[in-house]
Formats: sequence, C-alpha cells, structure tokens
Amino acid sequence: MRVTAILSPYPDGTYVAVLPALPGCVSEGVGAEAALVNAAESAAAWLAEARTAERGPLDETPELIAEEIYQVLADREEDGLPPLIETRQIEVAGP
Repeated sequence: MRVTAILSPYPDGTYVAVLPALPGCVSEGVGAEAALVNAAESAAAWLAEARTAERGPLDETPELIAEEIYQVLADREEDGLPPLIETRQIEVAGP
C-alpha cells in the first residue's frame, strides 16, 4: 500500500512525517529519510491495529491531503517557522 507523507522540517534537523490517510499516524526522525523510514514502520503498526479494530485507512483524496497540508502549515506558522513542507509517497507493508 502506498500513502502520502507530509514532511515538515525543523531547525534542529528533525523532520516530522504526517500520514493523512492514517489518522493519528505521525512519526519523526533526524533527516527526511529517517522520518520516512519511521513513518513506514508506524504505518504498518497502525494498519495492524486497524485490522484488529475492523477499520481501515481513509480514502486518500486530494481534499484530504490539502486539508492536512493546510493544518501542518498553520501549525508551523503558530510555531514561528517558515512555510516549508514537502510530500512524498511511501510504501507501507500491510499486516
């Protein structure tokens, strides 16, 4: 399964990755690649838990992604950070 990750960099080199299709699935790492690796692991755990709870990921629509990008940018503005983000597709191992 492929999902979109929204990456948000911080001055200390940490990146936070948010996965809009998996509500509450957020990860971080030092550098973008580490954040993406951690996000893929978190996503696999999210999917495994969702399977036992008999729920699934949200449909990854452009509207869903845009809404989450807006929220990430608003959070960055509130923290006094520049509006820098990027999106990437990551492959997530299913349960």
